[in-house]
Amino acid sequence: MQMCSASIMDGCVTIALHYGGVFVDDPVLGYVRGNIQYTPDMNIDFLSVPLIVKTACSLGYMNIKNLWYWLPRTKFNEGVRILQTNRDLLDMVSALGPMDKVLHIYIEHGIDDPLLQVINLP
Repeated sequence: MQMCSASIMDGCVTIALHYGGVFVDDPVLGYVRGNIQYTPDMNIDFLSVPLIVKTACSLGYMNIKNLWYWLPRTKFNEGVRILQTNRDLLDMVSALGPMDKVLHIYIEHGIDDPLLQVINLP
């Protein structure tokens, strides 16, 4: 990932990658029981969906169903959007205000295939 230098800090954000949790709708949409990996000082000019997927895979999630992002300054249940393309990523970055420095991205994943296969012996 392309990190920021002190001279270009205005184009930098922290990525908060939420993983290991689940979306619930009780009584409003939320993401619960997850973890967060923070990656600070990311240059927004070098962000891409494949890079985010690669980061998710490095956390052990190979069976990614969807990526989602949360629009800053909105209620979670009203501001969650799908993140599938770099155009979606541009929309997310465009929604940042001057004081917004954290991009919240959520991994929706299925159950990965087990690494070991059980074989019944006669």
